[in-house]
Amino acid sequence: MLTDEQYGRRIGDRLRHEIDDVHASPDLVRELRRRRTKRTWAITGAIAAPVAAAAVVAAAVSVQTTPTRSTTAAPPIASSSARPQIVNVAYVQAETVKALGQGAQYVIYSKDTYESGYYETWTDKATQRYRNDVYTRLPAATQSDRAADRKMTVPSGPPTPPAGPLHRQQSHAVKDLGESQEITTVDWENKWWSVNHLRDSKPQTPIPDPTDPDGMKKAVAEGKVELVGQEKIGAVDTHHLRVIGPQREYKIDLWVDSTTYLPVKETAVKAGNTQGGKEFPESKGEVITYTWLPRTEKNLAELTLTPPTDFKQMK
Repeated sequence: MLTDEQYGRRIGDRLRHEIDDVHASPDLVRELRRRRTKRTWAITGAIAAPVAAAAVVAAAVSVQTTPTRSTTAAPPIASSSARPQIVNVAYVQAETVKALGQGAQYVIYSKDTYESGYYETWTDKATQRYRNDVYTRLPAATQSDRAADRKMTVPSGPPTPPAGPLHRQQSHAVKDLGESQEITTVDWENKWWSVNHLRDSKPQTPIPDPTDPDGMKKAVAEGKVELVGQEKIGAVDTHHLRVIGPQREYKIDLWVDSTTYLPVKETAVKAGNTQGGKEFPESKGEVITYTWLPRTEKNLAELTLTPPTDFKQMK
């Protein structure tokens, strides 16, 4: 009788004898190897994919958070208590009117350039005093109607061709005395000076003074305001506003400092229906620029007009 070990050995020998002539097809071996290789790469890819995805995300985050080279600093991250302000026309006009309300803290220097010359004005809103110097190429006869005009507007009608060299013709210093004004005039061309008193009268023009908060607030409320865009005036970044007056009486283009919201530059034109029926005829190059100076002793001294001792006083 065979033992278990002998019986197992005999079974094994018989099985080996039975399969000696059985061989796997070469194609089958290659297919098994190919499938094994493919499965290995699939498993490897499945493991590597999350790692690669994480690397891509990390790279994207790195690109987004790494500051680029720029001439301006990146804005601070807004917290829930300090959200970034949306700069639109409503915001810019509100900030401009608000800034003009602080005008009494400044001496305002403005320069109004037009075809035949220019005039400079220093204004102190706190005391309602102002002084201007008129520079022109025109003879004095065409300038006489400017002496009592607060804004020293250019005379209406066809422009007179420039004549002669640019020179300082007149200066005016005005004190507001309540119901009247005291106006000191120095005529540099004819060498005389005078002091006159007259009732305060606003210029006969619908165009508001862009440094007057009440006038601009009314113009904004009754007219139409557009935000043209952002522009650079010299070294100053500005917001360009366009104000169309009520009943479309005038158009003002106003550039305000994008930080202080105080006016930097202005062009204005009355409505018209001439030269091809244009609603707002092109300005004849008249431009007003503004500089907002601190109320120092030096800047306030610009409001004082002292006639030369050799000039004749006119009664």
